[in-house]
Amino acid sequence: MDRDTKAKSIQKRMKQLEDGRSDYESLQKEVIKFILPQRYNYDRTQLKGQKYGTSVYDGTPTSALNLFADGLFGNLMNPAMRWFRLKLRKDFWRNKRISPTEKLDIQEWLDECEALMYSAFARSNIYEETPEFLRDGGSVGTATMYSEEDLERDQTVFCTRHPGECYISESKFGKVDTLYRKFKWPLHKIVERFGVDNLPETIRGLVEPNQDQEYEIIHATFPRGNIEVYFSDNGIRKQKRSNKFFPFESVYLLLDAAPSPHILSESGYKLFPYLVWRYRKNSDGGPYGESPGQDALIDMYALNQIGRSMLIGAQKSVEPALNVPEEMRGKVRLNPHGLNYYKDERRIIAPVDLVRQFSNAEYMEQRKREAIEEHFKVKFFTMLYTAALEGRQLSVPQVLEMQGEKASQMSTMVGRLVSEFFDPLIDRVWQIEYDAGRIPPPPPVLEGEDIEVDYLGPLAQAQKKVFRIQGIMQGAEMLKPFAETFPDVLDVVDPDVVASEILDATGFPAKAIRPPDRVAKIRAERARQIQEEKQAALALQAAQQMPNLSKRPEEGSPLEVITGGKS
Repeated sequence: MDRDTKAKSIQKRMKQLEDGRSDYESLQKEVIKFILPQRYNYDRTQLKGQKYGTSVYDGTPTSALNLFADGLFGNLMNPAMRWFRLKLRKDFWRNKRISPTEKLDIQEWLDECEALMYSAFARSNIYEETPEFLRDGGSVGTATMYSEEDLERDQTVFCTRHPGECYISESKFGKVDTLYRKFKWPLHKIVERFGVDNLPETIRGLVEPNQDQEYEIIHATFPRGNIEVYFSDNGIRKQKRSNKFFPFESVYLLLDAAPSPHILSESGYKLFPYLVWRYRKNSDGGPYGESPGQDALIDMYALNQIGRSMLIGAQKSVEPALNVPEEMRGKVRLNPHGLNYYKDERRIIAPVDLVRQFSNAEYMEQRKREAIEEHFKVKFFTMLYTAALEGRQLSVPQVLEMQGEKASQMSTMVGRLVSEFFDPLIDRVWQIEYDAGRIPPPPPVLEGEDIEVDYLGPLAQAQKKVFRIQGIMQGAEMLKPFAETFPDVLDVVDPDVVASEILDATGFPAKAIRPPDRVAKIRAERARQIQEEKQAALALQAAQQMPNLSKRPEEGSPLEVITGGKS
């Protein structure tokens, strides 16, 4: 396909995606208005630097959204903790014969790769961008983050994109694999990114006098139709090395170019570079997500109206309307120390006596605030703080039970967050680090094997405790009365497997767990020591009894009577 034809094709596809998103825009704008006003310029038609949020009379929705985003971030990928680990599938260890040396090599390689991945995340800006990404997901329902390698600094750069810029489409499996982003850049930034030589001739001469002039661009990322491959000498099927043959195509198209749109660059990606999270998705709907902000919209309408009425009522209370005698028209002085003269004492200035009952409004206001906070799961993130305010003393089992209960309610949301954000994030950074040569090659025994990711954040651990450890503990508790009567029932339980499940579910470091062969040696050594101790005890007892056989019986003892006093 020639460049002109491709440019027209991208324009046509852009129009289709715009039409597809139009059904969602009204709702998304309304949510942004009340809960995320800093995203006010949704359709990119308003001037930058304008005031926003002037029609909002209660900050509860925004506060709840911020707590939701910060709580998820702190409970899932806090940079101050180990929030993921690399491991192999359990069936790998069951299906393959692994020598102790190979097992040590595998664990050392996994530990090294894990450390390198943490280093890659620390060099990047992922921890700065993720809270904004989570706020977009909690409000608009669809959050988008772009990832790109900075070759000069050997790091991955992430950028959370404005929801109004992004237009998406799904594959047949419901995964977002197409994203068109329409945005404006100043000319100097376009030159910095693509170079002067890649600009159309009509614009090259404008670089110096119009560096800050903005031009509209489309970044189209979509699956490449036919991926050209070749076969190496050993018969392994591989892609061509050029990024123009990677599975995902990337095209930057300059729209404001005469006489027709101009392609600035063409390249590709091995993995989809955009991380797109939908908080919740309606199976009967399109590709865009739903959110707690949308769920709470009716309550936000009501709370905002109550807040406005309460504000007006409060103002009337401190600045009431006044009843003024007709003859004092234009002569009233209400400023401090103002003097108002009158002859008739009954003719005075008096405030209008309005009925000021705020109790009902305050009750409704509190109810709406609680409803909005419930949509954003605020109680989960403030559980201990709320208990402290209420003066309740919670035991550790109670806290774990409460966390598990709330975590189970959030399992659906976290599951989609893992599949649409965390898993692609790990894959993307791994691919960048591997291609850059910063990830060492795996041991030969791992050739062709997949690496799994286990998430270790408090929320992920709370869910594991609910679904895995709680089942073990409940089963053990129910078996206990039967074991007292029928001890043989405990023979069906493998304590090693139980211990392995508990340690795995709690994120216990794999390198701190002894391998089975080492455990077997320790147990054999312990059994040998116990046997030796028993033998030593028997020998000591026998030695202590030997002298007694030749000792003369004590006088008057039964033995003296039997033996007649003979030894």
